[in-house]
Amino acid sequence: MNRLNFRASTDEDLQPLTGKSWKEWGDLLDAWEGETKNLSTIAMHLTKHYGLRRLHAQMIAVYYKREWRSPQYSA
Repeated sequence: MNRLNFRASTDEDLQPLTGKSWKEWGDLLDAWEGETKNLSTIAMHLTKHYGLRRLHAQMIAVYYKREWRSPQYSA
């Protein structure tokens, strides 16, 4: 699997890389009011506060803004 393709990533792929599932990251960013932040700010927050590699932080930020917070998302 190409780990750069966030749409294809599963929790089983993400958890070893970041320590959390997609839902856990989404919930953390919601609690931080990530929906009001831009992609760069979210990625910097994930890198600084959670020690993520930049690539993983960017992947999560993009997923969060495009998928998690999209109107089509249903929990």
